[in-house]
Amino acid sequence: GEGRYPDIVADPVVSGTDLYTSGYFRPLVAIDLPSRNIRWRLDVGSANPIAIGDQDGASVIYHPGTDGKLRGVSALTGAELWVWDSGTRGALTTPVDTKAGLLVASSEGVVYLVDPTDGAEVWRWKESWQLQGVSSTPVIAGRQLLFVSNAGMLYSMIVPRPQAERERRG
Repeated sequence: GEGRYPDIVADPVVSGTDLYTSGYFRPLVAIDLPSRNIRWRLDVGSANPIAIGDQDGASVIYHPGTDGKLRGVSALTGAELWVWDSGTRGALTTPVDTKAGLLVASSEGVVYLVDPTDGAEVWRWKESWQLQGVSSTPVIAGRQLLFVSNAGMLYSMIVPRPQAERERRG
């Protein structure tokens, strides 16, 4: 890593023959494992691992920045496809790819849902009195969202059942 805190703290992620890893402040690099060459690099950092998704048959990296920005990055070229700004300076958690979008949280206290195709914010939730940030990656269990706040509180949210299912159950 480079910068004020040069530590590589984000877990490396391997996809095919590429390894992706990031220093806290910078850089994010794609390393070709067979040749050990750096294929590309971006001057952005992360405290948490990236997530990898697919858009129209192409691999996309979802990079949770320590600058409060989530980036969609082409896995092949390293080109930024979109950047979403949380409006915080908190480190983002590893994005969780759900049917509704990318679920990500900030160490400064907000949980977000972001559209993986263009980086548009779909939803946000913040409880102002106890949350104190979220540094651990949220978990999805069926219709349930679970996450632990930096204040040590376990939160649980349930997605409502679809209307047709509610009507069948009476």
